Amino acid sequence: MISSHVLLLKTPSSPSPVISNSNLSITHLSLLETSFNQPTISRLSQLIRDQQEEWDGVVLCSQRAVKAYEVILDQKGGKKKGFKGIHFVVGKQTRNALLGMEGFEIREEDVVGSESGNGQVLAKGIIEYFKESTSTQETKRKRLLFLCGDKTNESLPTILAEHALPNGGGGERGGPKIELDSYIVYSTSQSPQFETGFLSYLHDEFEEERRIWLALCSPSGSKALCSILRKHHLLPTYPTTTTTHDEKDDGEFSEEEVRRLRERLKIVAIGGTTKRYLEDEEGVLVDAIAKVPGEEGLVRAVERWEEAHDGRES
Repeated sequence: MISSHVLLLKTPSSPSPVISNSNLSITHLSLLETSFNQPTISRLSQLIRDQQEEWDGVVLCSQRAVKAYEVILDQKGGKKKGFKGIHFVVGKQTRNALLGMEGFEIREEDVVGSESGNGQVLAKGIIEYFKESTSTQETKRKRLLFLCGDKTNESLPTILAEHALPNGGGGERGGPKIELDSYIVYSTSQSPQFETGFLSYLHDEFEEERRIWLALCSPSGSKALCSILRKHHLLPTYPTTTTTHDEKDDGEFSEEEVRRLRERLKIVAIGGTTKRYLEDEEGVLVDAIAKVPGEEGLVRAVERWEEAHDGRES
């Protein structure tokens, strides 16, 4: 059986979960770096402190959003006491990051959506939550604070905008909406240290002669990685992609090394949005997909692929 290693292209979770009953090892390498939008964060901190806005809940789709939320509440001074309401999250790691905020007072039952794997699924869960919680009384419009990044997928806002809650008679036609107040509180860009670290990793792995799984978590990260892979001829060119003068290969790998690395590289996408981007925009075959975020779902997806293929590959 061919041995394998997973390179997860993100900052490690804290604490990193332990994956039991698995022979796969995972290495983290940060592909993107985060910068926070301080003017927006200061404004939101003021709004929450002065109770100038009345939201029914907050939507957090990533650990970066949770970190921004923590900064917002820190600027209030004293305990991190947010507004009353439900906190909707994507994935267990986002939930754990929220519940793990030091000094933040929140009940576990007020955190909803940890089983959702992406914003689209969470949006449907938000709709169902408010339908169930308000079905016995006249429903009023709901307002949610959405803390997002500069590259957030639009599926969640779109789905919420297209649906209405039941009105007083139980019907949904013409009923109140779930309104989303979206604030871009962080932005992401490729880490300037990533390419050097990634090439060093490939050189080390070349000597190991094992299968290399590249785990991608977002369209923006996928775009950055595919550009680097094409620069070094580790991915074929694709009609919609372009290579600039600065991206031309500098001879990092010989033709034989490129051939052997291509044979060993596999792609695993975390979530359907990332998978669709890789296939539709980059023309990259996605070998496995983790339907829920987090290391555990990632490992299970890779293991399923290897169980199905290792009997047929040398």
